[in-house]
Amino acid sequence: MSTFERQTLGNGLRVLLAPMPQATSVTCMIMLAAGSRYETRDTNGIAHFSEHMFFKGTERRPTARDIGTEVDGIGGEFNAFTGKEYTGYYVKCAAEFRNTALDVLVDMLRNSKFEEDEIEREKGVIVEEMNMYYDTPRDFIGGVYEELLYGDSRSAGTSSGARRPSARPTETPSSATRTAGTSRSG
Repeated sequence: MSTFERQTLGNGLRVLLAPMPQATSVTCMIMLAAGSRYETRDTNGIAHFSEHMFFKGTERRPTARDIGTEVDGIGGEFNAFTGKEYTGYYVKCAAEFRNTALDVLVDMLRNSKFEEDEIEREKGVIVEEMNMYYDTPRDFIGGVYEELLYGDSRSAGTSSGARRPSARPTETPSSATRTAGTSRSG
């Protein structure tokens, strides 16, 4: 007996379900193959930057506050994370609100506005997160190790976009623009 079910939709989207009949809550998560290993020098950090921007507002939910209010209204919690090989977005809530949770996630990922003023504001946040990497010895030494192991390749680097352990960042990727953030592949 498997603990999860895998389905592939007509559009190629893979859906994993891990039914737990005894649970009254759900976690709805969307994972994307987006992370530092898929980035070039010019796009370094764009997955992490985009992760932040998806929370800034959509046409139906114009502000980050609107998104947060809707998730709070169902008693849910939501967040996201970026790794080297994937980025995940999730909402945890009571099972009866699963459809609302999925609607919010899909709306964020398909209809985010990526407004210029929010892009500029978020660049500073990303730089601070990248600097935190350099201020955390465990994370920093992991980056040094990977740079020594893999050299100047896509396997080196961090999910925040910090690439070279020997130098602190002063700006976000030059590709952190509305066009870069909203381009879709495949």
